Amino acid sequence: GVGFVWATMLWEMTWELIAAHGYDPDVYNADGMAGNQIAMNLVTTGLKLTPCSPGFVNGRDAILAADTQLY
Repeated sequence: GVGFVWATMLWEMTWELIAAHGYDPDVYNADGMAGNQIAMNLVTTGLKLTPCSPGFVNGRDAILAADTQLY
C-alpha cells in the first residue's frame, strides 16, 4: 500500500545517508552528524513543515526544505 512506498523511501534515504556520513549508535544525539542522526533530524523537521493532508510530493518537499534549513 501507500504506507509501504513511503516507508521504503525513508528507509532508502536513511541508508544512503549512513553510507555517506557513517552511523552513530547514540540515536538521541540530535546534534550528531552521522547519517542516522541526520535522517532522524530531516524526517522530524520535515514533519513539522508538511502541510495538512499531504501527498508524496508534499512530504518530499518538506524533507528537502528541512535539509535546506538544517544543513
